[in-house]
Amino acid sequence: DVFAVVISDDSGRTDIFCHMMPFYSYDIPHSCGPDPKICCQFDFNRLPGMRYNCPWKVAPVVIDDENVAARAEMLLDQYRKKSQLYRQNIVLIPLGDDFRYDKSNEWDLQYQNYKKLFDYMNSHPKMKVDIKFGTLSDYFNAIYKKHKIAPGDPPPNIPSLSGDFFTYADRDDHYWSGYYTSRPFQKVLDREMEHQLRSAEILFFLVSRYLKIHDGIKFPLIEFMQSLVNARRNIALFQHHDGITGTSKDVVVDDYIDRLLTAMMEMKRLTTESITFLMMKEKSKYSYSKEKPMFNVDEKREKHFSIPERSVLKISDTPQ
Repeated sequence: DVFAVVISDDSGRTDIFCHMMPFYSYDIPHSCGPDPKICCQFDFNRLPGMRYNCPWKVAPVVIDDENVAARAEMLLDQYRKKSQLYRQNIVLIPLGDDFRYDKSNEWDLQYQNYKKLFDYMNSHPKMKVDIKFGTLSDYFNAIYKKHKIAPGDPPPNIPSLSGDFFTYADRDDHYWSGYYTSRPFQKVLDREMEHQLRSAEILFFLVSRYLKIHDGIKFPLIEFMQSLVNARRNIALFQHHDGITGTSKDVVVDDYIDRLLTAMMEMKRLTTESITFLMMKEKSKYSYSKEKPMFNVDEKREKHFSIPERSVLKISDTPQ
């Protein structure tokens, strides 16, 4: 049977039927079975000359008619050992990792080699296995079908686990909680960017509605629309789980924030021009100048790590 947990409160109404991976990671070396040295030999994107290699110094080999029998036995042995950790004979074997399947040749390498292994296993009844490519839905549906239960219901005799599952630690005392407070300067910039983006969107809408019913008035709508698109993309990019959390390498974080800061200044420029346009009585006299705006924004930042500098308005040369 599948080693799963039901995360539960006392009522049982919030139960979630889960699958739990039993080994160190979800990558191929640590998910086909208990021996990563063997499992790594079945990650065909680690073939000699490819982007990755096997740290255990035994590289994969291309599956052919001469080695398919031995390699199928080797792989199935890992699958069987993994199945001993579950309460049924339906086993999920992930086939991927971070930053995978971004090149077409990996799709071909993984599929073609596994197809040969699967065809061999399925064509030899003595191996006693029915193996196929599938999705997460296929896996869970196979469990529901086997136990004749409704989708979402836990199979019989599945252990139930309840309690507080925070804070997560992937090993030892390595608790994943620091990302709530790390790089606070960047986190603040993200919130400020959300404010600037929303303000710019509202003002841009008001300007565009005015222009729709008044012909012949010039305003750089297309340029500012592209600025809005770029800002939305950059703030979405920063919302990545390694972006706003600050868990990326320094050079990556710098790139995230440089993009965010550029987008923020663009939104402030859009806000400035929109307010200028909307406040003018004779809008036909509006002219757009990137170098000479009608008024300056409230603050500026030279770099993303700089403290914001407030804009000072000089009223007169005589102190008051």
